[in-house]
Order: sequence, then C-alpha cells, then structure tokens
Amino acid sequence: MSYSFEPNGGLGPQGRPQAAARVALAVNGMGSFTRDLAGGEMRYDRGGLAVMGFRPGEFDGRLGTLG
Repeated sequence: MSYSFEPNGGLGPQGRPQAAARVALAVNGMGSFTRDLAGGEMRYDRGGLAVMGFRPGEFDGRLGTLG
C-alpha cells in the first residue's frame, strides 16, 4: 500500500491541471511526495526535497532520516 500526495488529483484531459499544479508548486516554493506505507520509503520531487532541506540525491528515502 502506498500513499501519494499529488495536487492534481488526476483531473482534466491531457494532464493540463497536472502541469498547472506543478507550476503552482514551484512558484510557491512547495513540492510533493510519495510514501510507501508497507516498505516505509518516501520519495520527494525536487520542490519537496528543497522544502525538507535536501538537495537532489541527499535524501535516502527513509522516514527516520527526516528526524
């Protein structure tokens, strides 16, 4: 089982709302993440990493690393 926070919610034809949501996240200094509840792994997009204080490649995907 996994949990995803995606601001677009899969709405709209041809991904247009998804693109708009990604622009809104970037402009507002925000990001998104995916969490695998069974495996305990988390994945962030570039904006999510920045919000959490990581650069691309620094976060190991473990919840415990976040403190």
